[in-house]
Amino acid sequence: MTHNENDGFSGTDRFEIIRELGAGAMGVVYEVLDCQHKIIVALKTLKTVAGRKLFRFKQEFRALTELQHPNLIQLHELFADGDLWYFTMELVPGVTFLEYLRQAGD
Repeated sequence: MTHNENDGFSGTDRFEIIRELGAGAMGVVYEVLDCQHKIIVALKTLKTVAGRKLFRFKQEFRALTELQHPNLIQLHELFADGDLWYFTMELVPGVTFLEYLRQAGD
């Protein structure tokens, strides 16, 4: 199993990485295959497990799972694997903001 230098996540028996979608201050988001449910989802990891960051990560997950609206993504599950924390959510196909701007300029 190879590790991603950004966060240590390299997939699991259940989640097979398809590609990295983006990275920010708190973590990395991947497009993954959920082999158990046979669907493509987004998976967000937490880069470092420090008390405050872990609290914010869990708080983000809990707050968003309580919200349901057609214009919001649905969160699925929260996982802890040793020092690695991640959650899965609905994957919304689209383009990055820069790609959108480039298309608009054509």
